[in-house]
Amino acid sequence: MTRMLKITLASRVKLSEDVLMQELQGEAVLLHLQTGVYFGLDQVGTRIWVLLGEKKVIGDAVEAMTAEFDVSMERCAEDTLALVSKLQEQGLLEIE
Repeated sequence: MTRMLKITLASRVKLSEDVLMQELQGEAVLLHLQTGVYFGLDQVGTRIWVLLGEKKVIGDAVEAMTAEFDVSMERCAEDTLALVSKLQEQGLLEIE
């Protein structure tokens, strides 16, 4: 089992190489090839996933989200950290 590190805005993430993403109309389904776990993302979750792949640092993804969407930094940070935690629990990404 992967060691669970405390997740903060300064945490760096690595998307699992064993995950396929299929996007349709702005929403996505993630499939972990080794475990068979499916994980659905709405439009906002899909954007966060893409930004995490580009930015690597959670706080950078949050800043990009607040620039794109009408959301406070605090709310965006809280929601993003919660999503990252769920994705980590499912083995879809790792905290470095």
